[in-house]
Amino acid sequence: MVISCASRKSSLMSSKSKVTYAMSLADACRINAIAQAGNYIDPPKYYEHLLNKVTIHFSDRNAPETEEFHFTLELSKKMSYDQMAAKVAEHLKVDPTHVRFTTVTAANGRPRGVVKKANNQTLTSILYPQYQSFSTGAAGQRSDWLFYEILELSLSELETMKIIKITLLNEGITKEVCLFNCAIYASMCCYSLTVV
Repeated sequence: MVISCASRKSSLMSSKSKVTYAMSLADACRINAIAQAGNYIDPPKYYEHLLNKVTIHFSDRNAPETEEFHFTLELSKKMSYDQMAAKVAEHLKVDPTHVRFTTVTAANGRPRGVVKKANNQTLTSILYPQYQSFSTGAAGQRSDWLFYEILELSLSELETMKIIKITLLNEGITKEVCLFNCAIYASMCCYSLTVV
Protein backbone atom coordinates (compact mmCIF):
# COMPACT_ATOMS: atom_id res chain seq x y z
CA MET A 1 0.00 0.00 0.00
CA VAL A 2 1.38 3.41 -0.94
CA ILE A 3 0.49 6.38 1.24
CA SER A 4 0.66 9.87 -0.20
CA CYS A 5 2.34 12.65 1.78
CA ALA A 6 -0.95 14.47 2.39
CA SER A 7 -2.67 11.51 3.92
CA ARG A 8 0.47 10.26 5.70
CA LYS A 9 -0.02 12.43 8.79
CA SER A 10 -3.55 11.22 9.20
CA SER A 11 -2.51 7.62 8.74
CA LEU A 12 0.31 7.60 11.30
CA MET A 13 -0.34 5.25 14.12
CA SER A 14 -0.97 6.55 17.58
CA SER A 15 0.50 4.88 20.66
CA LYS A 16 -2.78 3.02 21.25
CA SER A 17 -3.14 1.65 17.73
CA LYS A 18 -3.28 -2.09 17.23
CA VAL A 19 -1.73 -3.97 14.37
CA THR A 20 -3.47 -7.10 13.23
CA TYR A 21 -1.93 -9.66 10.91
CA ALA A 22 -4.05 -12.13 9.04
CA MET A 23 -2.61 -15.54 8.24
CA SER A 24 -3.95 -17.49 5.35
CA LEU A 25 -4.77 -21.16 5.61
CA ALA A 26 -1.88 -22.00 3.27
CA ASP A 27 0.57 -20.19 5.60
CA ALA A 28 -0.78 -22.06 8.62
CA CYS A 29 -0.39 -25.41 6.84
CA ARG A 30 3.16 -24.53 5.79
CA ILE A 31 4.11 -23.53 9.36
CA ASN A 32 2.54 -26.73 10.69
CA ALA A 33 4.56 -28.79 8.18
CA ILE A 34 7.77 -27.00 9.21
CA ALA A 35 7.09 -27.72 12.91
CA GLN A 36 6.30 -31.37 12.23
CA ALA A 37 9.57 -31.74 10.30
CA GLY A 38 11.43 -30.79 13.49
CA ASN A 39 12.39 -27.30 12.37
CA TYR A 40 11.94 -24.13 14.39
CA ILE A 41 9.21 -21.63 13.61
CA ASP A 42 10.06 -18.90 16.10
CA PRO A 43 13.40 -17.04 16.42
CA PRO A 44 14.06 -17.57 20.18
CA LYS A 45 13.88 -21.36 19.87
CA TYR A 46 16.02 -21.30 16.75
CA TYR A 47 18.74 -19.19 18.39
CA GLU A 48 18.63 -21.43 21.47
CA HIS A 49 19.15 -24.38 19.13
CA LEU A 50 22.15 -22.63 17.54
CA LEU A 51 23.61 -21.84 20.96
CA ASN A 52 23.33 -25.44 22.24
CA LYS A 53 24.10 -27.27 18.99
CA VAL A 54 27.05 -29.67 19.13
CA THR A 55 28.34 -32.16 16.56
CA ILE A 56 29.26 -35.54 18.06
CA HIS A 57 31.14 -38.33 16.27
CA PHE A 58 30.12 -41.86 17.23
CA SER A 59 32.21 -45.01 16.69
CA ASP A 60 31.47 -48.64 17.45
CA ARG A 61 33.63 -49.65 20.40
CA ASN A 62 34.00 -53.29 19.32
CA ALA A 63 34.42 -52.78 15.57
CA PRO A 64 37.59 -52.18 13.57
CA GLU A 65 38.35 -48.57 12.74
CA THR A 66 36.65 -48.29 9.37
CA GLU A 67 34.31 -45.63 8.05
CA GLU A 68 31.24 -47.90 8.05
CA PHE A 69 31.16 -47.96 11.86
CA HIS A 70 31.48 -44.16 12.26
CA PHE A 71 28.72 -41.60 12.00
CA THR A 72 28.09 -38.03 13.09
CA LEU A 73 24.98 -36.54 14.68
CA GLU A 74 24.07 -32.96 15.48
CA LEU A 75 22.67 -32.91 19.02
CA SER A 76 21.77 -30.38 21.71
CA LYS A 77 23.92 -29.88 24.81
CA LYS A 78 20.70 -29.90 26.86
CA MET A 79 19.72 -33.43 25.76
CA SER A 80 19.41 -36.06 28.45
CA TYR A 81 21.10 -39.47 28.26
CA ASP A 82 17.80 -41.04 27.14
CA GLN A 83 17.26 -38.49 24.37
CA MET A 84 20.80 -38.99 23.08
CA ALA A 85 20.37 -42.78 23.20
CA ALA A 86 17.10 -42.45 21.28
CA LYS A 87 18.77 -40.40 18.52
CA VAL A 88 21.69 -42.84 18.22
CA ALA A 89 19.37 -45.86 18.32
CA GLU A 90 17.21 -44.29 15.60
CA HIS A 91 20.31 -43.95 13.41
CA LEU A 92 21.43 -47.53 14.17
CA LYS A 93 17.86 -48.95 13.98
CA VAL A 94 18.08 -50.64 17.40
CA ASP A 95 16.29 -50.35 20.74
CA PRO A 96 17.50 -47.26 22.69
CA THR A 97 17.64 -49.22 25.95
CA HIS A 98 20.31 -51.49 24.43
CA VAL A 99 22.85 -48.74 23.61
CA ARG A 100 25.74 -47.93 25.97
CA PHE A 101 28.25 -45.09 25.57
CA THR A 102 31.92 -44.78 26.46
CA THR A 103 34.01 -41.61 26.57
CA VAL A 104 37.19 -41.29 24.50
CA THR A 105 40.72 -40.54 25.71
CA ALA A 106 42.04 -37.38 24.05
CA ALA A 107 45.66 -38.56 23.86
CA ASN A 108 45.21 -41.83 21.97
CA GLY A 109 41.55 -42.19 20.97
CA ARG A 110 40.96 -45.30 23.05
CA PRO A 111 37.90 -46.00 25.21
CA ARG A 112 38.09 -44.22 28.53
CA GLY A 113 35.14 -44.93 30.81
CA VAL A 114 31.57 -46.16 30.49
CA VAL A 115 29.02 -43.37 30.85
CA LYS A 116 26.72 -44.14 33.78
CA LYS A 117 23.12 -43.11 33.27
CA ALA A 118 21.93 -40.57 35.87
CA ASN A 119 18.69 -38.65 36.42
CA ASN A 120 19.81 -35.04 35.84
CA GLN A 121 22.54 -35.85 33.35
CA THR A 122 22.83 -33.83 30.16
CA LEU A 123 25.09 -34.18 27.16
CA THR A 124 27.17 -31.30 28.55
CA SER A 125 27.85 -33.18 31.79
CA ILE A 126 28.82 -36.29 29.82
CA LEU A 127 31.23 -34.51 27.49
CA TYR A 128 32.65 -32.04 30.03
CA PRO A 129 32.91 -33.77 33.44
CA GLN A 130 33.54 -31.24 36.22
CA TYR A 131 33.98 -33.52 39.19
CA GLN A 132 37.41 -34.88 38.19
CA SER A 133 40.83 -33.33 38.55
CA PHE A 134 42.49 -31.46 35.69
CA SER A 135 44.82 -34.33 34.78
CA THR A 136 42.07 -36.96 34.62
CA GLY A 137 39.00 -34.82 33.96
CA ALA A 138 37.84 -32.94 30.90
CA ALA A 139 41.43 -32.29 29.77
CA GLY A 140 41.94 -36.02 29.16
CA GLN A 141 38.63 -36.58 27.40
CA ARG A 142 37.46 -35.75 23.87
CA SER A 143 34.43 -33.47 23.87
CA ASP A 144 33.25 -34.33 20.36
CA TRP A 145 33.51 -38.12 20.22
CA LEU A 146 31.82 -41.06 21.96
CA PHE A 147 32.00 -44.81 21.51
CA TYR A 148 28.77 -46.80 21.45
CA GLU A 149 28.00 -50.45 22.09
CA ILE A 150 24.89 -52.39 21.17
CA LEU A 151 24.12 -54.68 24.08
CA GLU A 152 22.23 -57.96 24.15
CA LEU A 153 20.51 -56.94 27.40
CA SER A 154 18.95 -53.62 28.21
CA LEU A 155 21.20 -51.18 30.03
CA SER A 156 19.07 -51.27 33.19
CA GLU A 157 19.30 -55.09 33.33
CA LEU A 158 23.04 -54.97 32.77
CA GLU A 159 23.56 -52.43 35.56
CA THR A 160 21.69 -54.64 38.05
CA MET A 161 23.97 -57.61 37.33
CA LYS A 162 27.09 -58.55 39.26
CA ILE A 163 30.17 -60.20 37.80
CA ILE A 164 31.41 -63.18 39.77
CA LYS A 165 34.58 -65.16 39.20
CA ILE A 166 34.35 -68.94 39.43
CA THR A 167 37.49 -71.04 39.75
CA LEU A 168 37.16 -74.80 39.23
CA LEU A 169 39.92 -76.98 40.61
CA ASN A 170 40.03 -80.49 39.13
CA GLU A 171 41.58 -83.11 41.45
CA GLY A 172 43.22 -80.63 43.74
CA ILE A 173 45.28 -77.55 43.14
CA THR A 174 48.06 -79.26 41.17
CA LYS A 175 45.89 -80.00 38.12
CA GLU A 176 44.16 -77.85 35.51
CA VAL A 177 42.44 -74.66 36.67
CA CYS A 178 39.34 -73.38 34.84
CA LEU A 179 38.30 -69.75 35.25
CA PHE A 180 34.84 -68.43 34.37
CA ASN A 181 33.43 -64.93 34.59
CA CYS A 182 29.66 -65.06 35.04
CA ALA A 183 27.10 -62.28 35.25
CA ILE A 184 24.23 -62.85 37.66
CA TYR A 185 21.45 -60.59 38.90
CA ALA A 186 22.32 -58.83 42.14
CA SER A 187 19.34 -60.40 43.94
CA MET A 188 20.40 -63.99 43.08
CA CYS A 189 22.19 -66.33 45.48
CA CYS A 190 24.59 -69.03 44.32
CA TYR A 191 24.40 -72.10 46.56
CA SER A 192 25.55 -74.77 44.16
CA LEU A 193 26.92 -74.85 40.67
CA THR A 194 26.78 -77.75 38.28
CA VAL A 195 29.14 -77.77 35.34
CA VAL A 196 28.28 -80.00 32.45
